[in-house]
Amino acid sequence: MTGYSAYESGFSFLRKTIRLYEQPGFFLVLAAAGLFLIILLGMQSGRLFLAFPTVFFFLTVLNPFVFPAFIRGGAVSGEDYYRLLWLIPYGMLIAFGTITLAYRMKKGLPRNIFYLAVLVVLGITAVPSLKTMADLRLPSDIYMTDEQLQMVCNYIIDESGIDEPEVAFDNEEYRLSAREYSAALRISHLFEDAGDTASVQAMNKSLRAWHPDFIVVRKESDAASYLDELGMSEEAYTREYLVYRHT
Repeated sequence: MTGYSAYESGFSFLRKTIRLYEQPGFFLVLAAAGLFLIILLGMQSGRLFLAFPTVFFFLTVLNPFVFPAFIRGGAVSGEDYYRLLWLIPYGMLIAFGTITLAYRMKKGLPRNIFYLAVLVVLGITAVPSLKTMADLRLPSDIYMTDEQLQMVCNYIIDESGIDEPEVAFDNEEYRLSAREYSAALRISHLFEDAGDTASVQAMNKSLRAWHPDFIVVRKESDAASYLDELGMSEEAYTREYLVYRHT
């Protein structure tokens, strides 16, 4: 998964994350309005069930001054922190907020017009999401992973002779997907800090510190040239990747 890291600080991270992952953003606005209405006008059940837990959620794990503690303490990965935004109950907040406001209106035409207006707004704002979903395609294989990643993993598992080989990927997506493809692999943290592989010297020092069994890098990457300078030769390759064995 590519995107923004929670290692970025403060509101900058939240703003970028919401822009990237919460499209269309208008749903967030509607959910915030629903939350406000539940707190201001809502029934006791609505406050207990949605408002108070959501407010607590925003004050803790989504608080830009608090979330660094979650990362430092190891409670959540900095690269995956944005997924906590998916725990916000957008649909229920919008539904409860709509019903809460509607019950303050007179029965009959005013309330029905309000319901219709909400449906129209939701229908219009859902169009970008529907277009995105229409562009999605299921992977051709049951593992739902990149074909080259499968080739690399299969080679390492079959040829390494190690029960649980540790592998360093310079591709973040591969780091996240390799364990899903095979639990026989352990993922090295070699490439997670750019400073560890910024030069030949840094690469050599990091290899001694992390000591992965295999390193998988893109053919045209700086990391590949550093490994060549260190006297390592590729043991296998795909169309775009080189596999080095670290002994």
